[in-house]
Amino acid sequence: MDIILTQGKDKKSASVILSVTRSGISSTINDIAQAVENMRYILEDDEWKKLSKAKDVEKESLFLEYWESRDPTPETSENEVMDEYFSRVNYSNGNFKSYLPGWKTDMGMIYILFGPPDEIQRTNPSTSTASLYQVWSYYKISKQFVFRDQNGFGDYRLDTPFLGAGL
Repeated sequence: MDIILTQGKDKKSASVILSVTRSGISSTINDIAQAVENMRYILEDDEWKKLSKAKDVEKESLFLEYWESRDPTPETSENEVMDEYFSRVNYSNGNFKSYLPGWKTDMGMIYILFGPPDEIQRTNPSTSTASLYQVWSYYKISKQFVFRDQNGFGDYRLDTPFLGAGL
């Protein structure tokens, strides 16, 4: 945002970045309705229906209630679980987008639910005639996820559907 300060005949201008934060809401969230959409992977069906159909004021209240109940340190101003979840959403949006927003891709979903993998194995496109793929390994939970590039344009999809939550 550009600001112009005027005092008499003197004018000074400056560019500043303004950020509005609200108590109880992660600083990475700009839009509660979008944040609710991003929570689809972790909400139970009844929670999803209630939150997604709520009016704006009620939606924010239900959103805060949901995250307050999961705050590991309610005596502090931060909610570490909410901050981690939405930092994963932001990372996914920046790193896994295709024709969908990053959080809606298969890689985005797995990253949001489980965080960064412990190891990633990739095919080398110059030595492989097979489709490109990545294997994400999570040692602590003994899981591997195989993503294949379906069309050669970086649209990686899970080989087998994933059912379940991670957080």
